Amino acid sequence: MVFLSHWLSEVRGVSELRESYDVHTPDGAFPDHEIASLRPTVRTIFEKCKSLTYRILTAMAIALGLDRSYFCKRHQQLASADNSSCMRLLYYPASPTPRTPPRAPPPAAAPIRITALLPCYSKTLVVAWRCVKERGGAWVSAQPIPGTILVNAGDILQFWTADHFRATEHRVLLSGARNTARQSVVFFVHPDGEVVVAPVDGSGRYAARTAQEHTTKRFSETYSF
Repeated sequence: MVFLSHWLSEVRGVSELRESYDVHTPDGAFPDHEIASLRPTVRTIFEKCKSLTYRILTAMAIALGLDRSYFCKRHQQLASADNSSCMRLLYYPASPTPRTPPRAPPPAAAPIRITALLPCYSKTLVVAWRCVKERGGAWVSAQPIPGTILVNAGDILQFWTADHFRATEHRVLLSGARNTARQSVVFFVHPDGEVVVAPVDGSGRYAARTAQEHTTKRFSETYSF
């Protein structure tokens, strides 16, 4: 699925100079005749992201004092119709004229979002630092660190963990003229659709719902479905 910038502008009321291609499974439709190498390349990255996802989910469960497999057991259907996880291939074309930085979108519906940052894209991705009042809600540059990845928490993870892991707003800077195009790959992780998500501490801070109910609601709000 390709989202064109003008379509996003209409539904969000904000201009996003980008194109994207969403992959829910490497076995789906691909332009194999036009780009024979795309599917195997995507499959390799997709499988590595899945493996990394389970490592991150395990670490989060341990950090919360839960059974180490708590989150992994609820993400068993990645790359199937019963799970909304996807890998997004993003392309930001060159922008020869200055553009106003976009406002931040709401935190993603996905529990976690894995992003690899390259040094050449330094200072183009920023995150909102809203949890610490003394920082005044400032935007903080997400600087690339060799040998590391960036993990953004989504809103469903925030209420699943009763605010222990907080959802992070973020945006890609497009201010000023930019003479080179950029590309990035992002992996959005969702629980299996039928999983009932409720605060793991039993506090009842947020109402329980299925992962599919949450995702459908958030997509409707974001894309006006």
